[in-house]
Amino acid sequence: MPIVLAPSPTPGPLRAAIDEAIQTNQTLELLPGVHLTNPHSSEWIEVPEIGLTIRAHDPLGPRPKIKRPDNGMNGDFQYGLAFVPACPNAAEVSAAQWKRAIDGQRVKNFVQGNDPCKKDPIFNPGSEFEYEIVVRGDVEIQGVDIDCNIQNQPLSQQLPGQPWEHSAMLAFAGASYRRLCDGTGIGTAPDGVERRIYAAFNLVTISAMNTFHHGTADDIWFTRGYFNPNIANVALKFVRSFSRINDKRATISFSELAANIDIIDCDVYSLHVENDDRWDLEPRPSPQFQKAQMNLSAVKVERCGLASKGYVLNLTARRLNIREEFVADQVTGIVQNSIIYKGTDPRLSRLDMKFESVDWRFFVHDPLPPQHQQPFVTGIEAIPRFGEHCRVVFLRNSFLVEGDLPPDVTGHLISGDALAADPNVSDNQVFLEFDACRFDPRFGSHAFPGTHIANPSTPGVWAFHQADWNGLPLDQALNLPANHSALRRVVVLVF
Repeated sequence: MPIVLAPSPTPGPLRAAIDEAIQTNQTLELLPGVHLTNPHSSEWIEVPEIGLTIRAHDPLGPRPKIKRPDNGMNGDFQYGLAFVPACPNAAEVSAAQWKRAIDGQRVKNFVQGNDPCKKDPIFNPGSEFEYEIVVRGDVEIQGVDIDCNIQNQPLSQQLPGQPWEHSAMLAFAGASYRRLCDGTGIGTAPDGVERRIYAAFNLVTISAMNTFHHGTADDIWFTRGYFNPNIANVALKFVRSFSRINDKRATISFSELAANIDIIDCDVYSLHVENDDRWDLEPRPSPQFQKAQMNLSAVKVERCGLASKGYVLNLTARRLNIREEFVADQVTGIVQNSIIYKGTDPRLSRLDMKFESVDWRFFVHDPLPPQHQQPFVTGIEAIPRFGEHCRVVFLRNSFLVEGDLPPDVTGHLISGDALAADPNVSDNQVFLEFDACRFDPRFGSHAFPGTHIANPSTPGVWAFHQADWNGLPLDQALNLPANHSALRRVVVLVF
């Protein structure tokens, strides 16, 4: 029999019911109304192998709401509800297939290596340890809304430079343990090397959820376990966000990746990935590394930012609708049949991607002296860095500017600046292909002489089909110097 919880005007009953559900292996069903989280809570709730399900008692009736109480925050790392897999048991330790790793390796210097154009990193020694990774337990939250209630938190108490940005409403992560649940140490290897066990959820599912009154911290946060996979599978379906209080942080945020991420039919303010640590260098189950796979289908967002060091994220996205801003760095994969409003930042950094049947939209920006004395359009700009190239194929894309163009507007739909030489890398290049694309017919025309379709000045290879240029000759479609030899290390192919 499920545990059925009535709403309460005071904190405590929700947290107690979650404990009861875990201890009795029962589903927790919430009746319609408000269920308050505990104030000022930095607790991570440990979920055992049997998992945890929280859902609406009547999926077709009025919805229950999990709410942060008024004045429920007075510092950072204070969560509504935060979940990690429980500590390991003796059987898991006995069955462990121990692997070795070094903890704490960090780059401390660079020295000249065999390549005269590239310096090699020098790492500190770190410490050796043995580990095992166990993947177990599902967490499911279904048909339950969350109210972050940010408008009723004492945000004026935040100190300068110390925002409460990690106080997520819902948080999930893997965990590292050196002890069993009874406090017994996991022990050491025969040669005295410390041992630890990493625990990852098998699946975290959130479906049919509305989030309200968000900002300052993430609504739903997948944070760091410092190992791979951290969480094996994440599934987010039919998540909606409403009534944002401020534009800080995201509706759905990944500070560390999961092995497989499916986000389907969601309409939220922001989707954000920022994996600052190299996921391919973290402890993992096997020698063969596999990228994290993110699948987005019918997702609508105001803002989307995807960045993960080391090209460890592969994206497959269909029917995206990004309504305000899109930025990406070190991502591989494909985006199809989507609409993307690029925003004010034109950069697409170090990608290895294909955009197929994507409609790119831009706006005219007001003058920003001294760089821009006139109205301007930024478009998109492929960026290589640190010797990591940017490779993008645009197949059947359109690049259009919304609204009227002022006669003195400047800019390019596709930008590319010359790069200063970097003595620490052998080369920075772009490899861009535009095939069967549609470019705004006003760009490059005599009516708007300050515009061009593209400015191919970044070193690398730029490939176009002249049939896509709205009948423009090369010198109007592309912003090229009169002396083409001034294009250093640039190859422009026109078919």
